[in-house]
Amino acid sequence: QCSVQCSTEGSGRAVCGAMPRLGVLGAVASAVVAAVVTAALVADAVERRRAKQGRLRRRRGRPTIFLACGPSGVGKDTLLLEAQRRLPTGTHEGEIVVISRHITRCADDITALEIAVSDDEFETTHAAGGYALAWYKNNTRYAILKDPLDAVLAANGVAVLNVSRSSIAEAHRLYDVVADVFVLNVTSSEDTLRARLTQRGRESEADIERRVARAVQDVPTGPNVVTIRNEGTIDEGCQLMTAALTHTLRFSLWLLPDPFDPRVAAISALTQTLASETERADPPFPPHITLCPSFTGSQRRAVEVLHLVAGAVREGGAAGGIAVEFDGVSVGRTRHRAVAIEARHSAQLMQANATAASAVGRPSRGAVDPPVYQPHMSLVYGEFDSATLTRLAGEAIADTDGILGTPLPFTRLAVVMTSGRDCACWYQVTEVSL
Repeated sequence: QCSVQCSTEGSGRAVCGAMPRLGVLGAVASAVVAAVVTAALVADAVERRRAKQGRLRRRRGRPTIFLACGPSGVGKDTLLLEAQRRLPTGTHEGEIVVISRHITRCADDITALEIAVSDDEFETTHAAGGYALAWYKNNTRYAILKDPLDAVLAANGVAVLNVSRSSIAEAHRLYDVVADVFVLNVTSSEDTLRARLTQRGRESEADIERRVARAVQDVPTGPNVVTIRNEGTIDEGCQLMTAALTHTLRFSLWLLPDPFDPRVAAISALTQTLASETERADPPFPPHITLCPSFTGSQRRAVEVLHLVAGAVREGGAAGGIAVEFDGVSVGRTRHRAVAIEARHSAQLMQANATAASAVGRPSRGAVDPPVYQPHMSLVYGEFDSATLTRLAGEAIADTDGILGTPLPFTRLAVVMTSGRDCACWYQVTEVSL
């Protein structure tokens, strides 16, 4: 039986001594020296790659279209209305405009984002070319007005269109040549969606179940799809919505372990177990090591940064991945580092950190004593009292004892949207192999 014996270290965390720490100081010293020696080479590699790709330079004079979509009842209209209220709107360059849509529904059953029209009015406007997009769904006709959209595009603004997922392909076909087109996919868990549909009171129980089942069908995917997981309050959802529309979402780069290593399944199961141990725990998440400080910007830039860093890491000698050794289970003082497994500092890991930090504009301070960058693999997020932390750390020690005695290969790099403190709203944008 293993008891939890913790000692406070200079990094502000407690490391539990149930896993081997042989040669830790020597490894740290070697890693620091290696990071200092390679810093200039890393910076040069990043700059060469940035110059070669040239894709991090922002396009100028090009408007943006956001195609807001999501299953009925997910709260999309509520978030759009609140975002419209909070954001400066207009038709000047760079300003955000939510384009109204026509709908053949009773005026008493529409939102402020819609204009009720009769079937005859709809047909007349459609025949005259007054719609940019039009579609039919659930015995109702919808359309996006063309003139307001054209005005926003002419002003190099940001147009937000409230559309159906069935109209996304047509929108790309028509507007990719004149604008940067993103899909703003508003979603939620099945339980949350079911509760919202029930509270709305429009459908029968059978209809609600059919809507929940359809919600997971034909979900848009790809680097141009910005996902808003509307799991919290209106304010939390609106913060994500406005950050997406203003290109100020926060992103993180995660090193991901080899999915075929059987130890990864065991670690994933441990994160599930620890998250279920207490109501104060955040939802579980994939095993990962955060490579550098998070950064804000558009999702397109985040994907470009991912490819830039992955290429530079490969060129720096980590092609195929980074084999990471681990020391001990630790308890921390922050929500996102409550219980973690400390990764041993190696030259490859510290160099990858320096590469990533340079690419996101936050130069690494890993080559100081002690290193600021403290790589780790978190096991549970949340805010806990000391007794709960000790209990969770004890379970983690027992479950990881013996499975991390040899290095764990991290073979992939992912970019993850990490805006908001609730990780239930986070999502992985895309990943690449190292």
